[in-house]
Amino acid sequence: MVKKELKNTGDLGSNLTDASPKIGVSVIDFADAVRFPWIEGVRILAFSAKGDALQVVDGGCIIPVKNVPVQMLGFLVLSESGDEEIAQVRLDWNNKFCCMPPPVFNAKMGIDPVKVLSWQSEQLIALQRDTARRNVRLMRDLAVIRVAHEETQEAFRRLEAFAMANLVLIQQEALTLEPMRHSVRLFGDATGLVEQLIPIGSVGVSDIAIHIDHAPADVTGFLRVRLCTVESDQVVGTWTVPASKLQPGWVRLSLREALGVDEQSLKLLVEWEGGDQLTLSLSYQHPDGRWCTRQGNHSFGRVLALQAWRGVPGTRTNRALNAVPVDEASTEPQWVLDAQTLRTAELVNGPEGYVRFVEDRRAVLVHPTDHTPTVARLAGACPAGAKHIWAQVETIHPEAGTVEYALVVAPTPEIGASRPKLPLPSGHISEWCAVPPCKKTEVHLFLPKPMQMSADLYLVTRMAPGDSNANCQALFSLVRAKA
Repeated sequence: MVKKELKNTGDLGSNLTDASPKIGVSVIDFADAVRFPWIEGVRILAFSAKGDALQVVDGGCIIPVKNVPVQMLGFLVLSESGDEEIAQVRLDWNNKFCCMPPPVFNAKMGIDPVKVLSWQSEQLIALQRDTARRNVRLMRDLAVIRVAHEETQEAFRRLEAFAMANLVLIQQEALTLEPMRHSVRLFGDATGLVEQLIPIGSVGVSDIAIHIDHAPADVTGFLRVRLCTVESDQVVGTWTVPASKLQPGWVRLSLREALGVDEQSLKLLVEWEGGDQLTLSLSYQHPDGRWCTRQGNHSFGRVLALQAWRGVPGTRTNRALNAVPVDEASTEPQWVLDAQTLRTAELVNGPEGYVRFVEDRRAVLVHPTDHTPTVARLAGACPAGAKHIWAQVETIHPEAGTVEYALVVAPTPEIGASRPKLPLPSGHISEWCAVPPCKKTEVHLFLPKPMQMSADLYLVTRMAPGDSNANCQALFSLVRAKA
C-alpha cells in the first residue's frame, strides 16, 4: 500500500469539535479500515509518525494533535507496517499528552468482525464509565468552585462595606478640560443631541461633570445625560436634572459605583427637553475630529468642557456634596465633603484667624478660645436627605488641653438675615465630645428626621472647664453625611 499525500488545512471545521468516539489506525492501514462496518458514530483517524512529528488526519485533512485524545477508544493494527507505525505513535503519546496511550487491537492475522465489534463495545462501555466518573468529579469540583466563588463575593462585599465605613473612598480627579469662550446650544428637539467621546478610559470612572454656560430661566424641562461604553454599547449611567436646579457652572454627575476594570471608551450624550435653549461650554480645540463635540452631522472642532473623577473600580463611591445621583440609584447615599467644600469654611464666632483650612491635613482648623464656642460655617454643606452627620476630630499638639467638639446643622439664612445663634433647637446640635490631645476620634450628630433641603453645617469647639487654649490646634476632617 502506498501512502497518499494529505493536504494541510487551517480549516478546523466541525470535525475538530466533534466529541464522538474515535479509533486510530496507521495511514498505511487506513484504506482497509474504512471499509470495515464500524459501530455507528465511531470515527476513524489516520496516524503517521515521522521522527518526532506526529500527524493526525481526519477526513483527508491534517488536524492539530491537541484535538486527538478526546473520546479516543484505541488503535487498530491491520499489517506489520501499520503495527510499527502505531508502536511509534504510542511511544510519542505519553510525551505529547502526558497520559497512557489507548489500548491496541491486533488484527494482522485477519479481521474477525465479531471480535472487532466486541472490542469496540468493550471500549465504548469503558469510555462511558470513565466519562461518568469524570462528570461526577466535575460536578463536585464545580460545586466547590461555586461555594468558593460565593464566599469570595461575600468577602468582597464585606470588604467594600468596611472600606465605605472606615477608609472613605474619596474620588481622585482624573480629567479637567476648562471651559473656553465657545459654546454649543441645545434646543428642545431631537436635533439638539450632543455627543462627546471622553478622552480617558473607563476604568474606575465614578463621576463626570459638564459645564453650563447659560441656563434658561423660568422654564420647565429637563437636562438628560447618558454615559455609554463604546465597545460594548451599554448605557452605564443616566441622569435627569430638572430645569429648576440648573444654573451656570459645573454640573457633577455621580455613578452608583465606579466602573470596573474592563477598560473601554466612554461616550457622553446630552440633550435638553424644555423651552428656550440651554448652552454648554466647549473647551480646547482638537485636531482629531473623533474627539470633537458633535451635534447631528456638525463637528465643533473642540472638546466639551469636562471633568472626570476615578475611584476604586467596582466599589460604591461616597457621593460628592454637589453631585447629581444616577437615575437608578436606590441605595442609601453617603456623602463626603471634599477639600473644595472644606476650604469655604468661614469664621462665625471667635477671634480673627482662628478658622482656616489646613492643606496638608485636608482639615478645617477651629481653634478654641475658652468656654465660649469658636464656630466655623460651611454654607450648604449638609445635603438634602441627610439624617446622620459625622466628622473625624483631633487636637494635634501634645501639650494642648482637652478640647470639646460639636456639630451643628441649621437652615441656610436668607440674604441679609442674621445667622442662627447658639444654642439651637434640640436635635440640631450634637453632644459635646471632650477629646484629649493627640487622640483621633469622631463626633456624631443624628437628626430627628432627614433634611428636606440643604442646610449649613457648623463646626464648633470650646475648651473644657479649667483648661488653657494654648496650642489647641483642633481639626475637623473627613466630614461625612448619610441618609
